[in-house]
Amino acid sequence: MSSITVQDAVILHLSRYSNKRPDIYSMPADTTQDGIAGALGISRGHASLELKKLADKKCVGSIVAHTSQSGRKRTAYYLEPRGRSAVPHINERMLKENITKEAIFIGYSFPDEVKMDPWKMRAMKEIEKAAESLGSGRSLPTIIHLTLAIKELAARPEE
Repeated sequence: MSSITVQDAVILHLSRYSNKRPDIYSMPADTTQDGIAGALGISRGHASLELKKLADKKCVGSIVAHTSQSGRKRTAYYLEPRGRSAVPHINERMLKENITKEAIFIGYSFPDEVKMDPWKMRAMKEIEKAAESLGSGRSLPTIIHLTLAIKELAARPEE
């Protein structure tokens, strides 16, 4: 069992942007709730809850800003000093437990269209699990994961 929590993953994700100062005129789309949810493969609601907990701990701050993929302002998040100081400790635990960033951030290799849509992200995770099952010769889990992927896409609200 991994000791890396969703909050740890959020901190690691936001650390990718810690060299960028919060700017109301231009924040990366990946720093919004949708962007964070997409990168971690979690729902936007789950991302919101974890961000609130991290804000209460003074690990993250937020700013309403223009983002690269939205015509309107969105709430974007950034690491506060307490959050930045946690990054080396999280990286150390990952190294000790032999956890790769790809294992946490499966969405990093996906196109932006998929990363910004939590239903597509969950479907892609199920498809990856199906591929693993198929590769090990297990057909029933493959079918189950593909069925779950289809359900995720079918649950997506109409635009």
